[in-house]
Amino acid sequence: MRNILNRNDFWFFVSITTLVLYLLPLMIYGENNYVRVHDNLDITVPLLKILVHSGMVFTGSMEIIPNMMGGLPRLVYGSEFNYLVWLFIFFKPFVAIAINEILMHSIAYLSLYLYLNYLLRDKPIDFKLFIIHVSSLLFALTPFFTATGLGVALLPYVLLVFLKIRSHEDTWFDWIALLVIPFFSNFVLVYLFFLITLGVSFISEMGLNKKINYKLLLALFSMGVVFLVIEYRLVYEMFIGHNFISHRSEFVRKSVDFMGAYRGGHNAFLFGQSHSINLQFFYLLATLNLAIFLTWLKNHLSPIVSLGIAVVFIGSLFSGFWEIVLMSKYYLPSLFVITLISLGIQKYFRMFFAFLLFTLCCCVWYGFWYYQGWLEFSQNISFLSTFDFSRFILLLTPIWYVLFALSGIIILKKIRFGIVIMAILSLLQLNQAFESAPFFQNPKGITYQKFYDTVLFDEIKVFIAQDPSKYRVASVGIHPAVSLYNGFYTLDGYAVNYPLSYKHQFRQLVEKNFIFNPNARQFIENWGSKCYLIAENYNYDEYQKGAIIEKFYFNAELFYTMGGRYLLSGYKINNTAENNLQLEKVFTSSHSYWCVYLYKIVL
Repeated sequence: MRNILNRNDFWFFVSITTLVLYLLPLMIYGENNYVRVHDNLDITVPLLKILVHSGMVFTGSMEIIPNMMGGLPRLVYGSEFNYLVWLFIFFKPFVAIAINEILMHSIAYLSLYLYLNYLLRDKPIDFKLFIIHVSSLLFALTPFFTATGLGVALLPYVLLVFLKIRSHEDTWFDWIALLVIPFFSNFVLVYLFFLITLGVSFISEMGLNKKINYKLLLALFSMGVVFLVIEYRLVYEMFIGHNFISHRSEFVRKSVDFMGAYRGGHNAFLFGQSHSINLQFFYLLATLNLAIFLTWLKNHLSPIVSLGIAVVFIGSLFSGFWEIVLMSKYYLPSLFVITLISLGIQKYFRMFFAFLLFTLCCCVWYGFWYYQGWLEFSQNISFLSTFDFSRFILLLTPIWYVLFALSGIIILKKIRFGIVIMAILSLLQLNQAFESAPFFQNPKGITYQKFYDTVLFDEIKVFIAQDPSKYRVASVGIHPAVSLYNGFYTLDGYAVNYPLSYKHQFRQLVEKNFIFNPNARQFIENWGSKCYLIAENYNYDEYQKGAIIEKFYFNAELFYTMGGRYLLSGYKINNTAENNLQLEKVFTSSHSYWCVYLYKIVL
């Protein structure tokens, strides 16, 4: 049995089989899979679909693509040199999404496997292959953020390439990889922060060693230049062009007090962030804490002591003990102090504690990015106010699984029965990963097909009986992405970068609602990336079929002037006369998620 567990081919078979089972629903259920809506179906998919179908993939940055928000510059839709665009060019949208998911999870496994194999190559420990393959597999089963492409999945491999270049072990293939990977990744969300982190780390190391590694600097510079070339549209408008003022220039981040910032950092450490769901709570964290404890004990504990630790630890996983410890407000500062002390005096585990310290720092930075004291300073600096520098947290997904692997090595080294503990933890984490799979059948979610409901919205287009490009619509209670995906031209929408002038114009459409919905003012004025029509409840992620809107106000005259002719409402609007609205027809069916009330503007 031991020989089998120490064979690469066995673990490759287990891992690939598990990945196939994990990804199987994508192939079996197709568009009936449950797919994440937030920052995915509500923006990423419709923007890519619009860009590809517009035929303006390579057009000038300021050329107008008319579909969304009355027409937005090509700049808003991102670079044509990102592989997600090309997936949408060659495949239907859902097929493109499925291919992207398969690639992300498969490449994540290989990426971390190669990195851990390199990192642990000099450690002669039994069951090392078990640790490497299982950690890589668990990393591959995390729910990656679609918009990052293969960026997060490839982070371990890119780090491996830089480490090989640093130690002069690089090959020509490593350099080609550095120049090709940017086309499959996202610079703004992930690799800007990755390159900043590596740059600071490597340059500091060169300063301490008083020796310049020119090859390493060339690698950092080369990858950065390729990313900037890919994002040439954004770079030009930021530093050269002066005819595009982004709505982001008026961003006002939410402000929290010191304890609010601390809680934000603590929650990020425990649960991650909406774009970085790492599944570390609580089995990974329990493993991490056991490893920290063991680093302070002598090697080769007796069988009785080892058995006692194993029994107590496994029992604690099912007793609620770890929830109490991890949720304590004293946990994070205590762990920070222990990590700093351990990093200074623990000779053999410095890599483990260095990764842990980086993780803690990223989470604390994420929480205090919104601290009111820092906000008062950063809001006066344009670059800091428009750009979200809390995104260092997106680098942590692979690091959690590197920490899991290093924790496993410590547990195997320190106590007998360590393999039993790691096997149980791995199975528990594997079960959590399958339960968290974004495309598994989830009765609380919404399927891709039901969200976009092309049959229902085709009926609406047929009823209107006009070329959709000749009029504009907006939605109430329904994400504008649904209309956009189905070929309507809208005055509302969701974009992370669009002209400030349109934000001001759209504000005039909805400002009457600010009186009875003060949260909407913050939503529109301080952020504004979602130009959504606002009713009593503007939470578009909690649709309630059959509900009624008692209070809804918008500037019908301005809406009409902007080309708006119809409202697609998910709810019946009671005060239609006040808004110059006339109900044309109700569209729904027993199979539809939506019930769409089609209102026409009557002036």
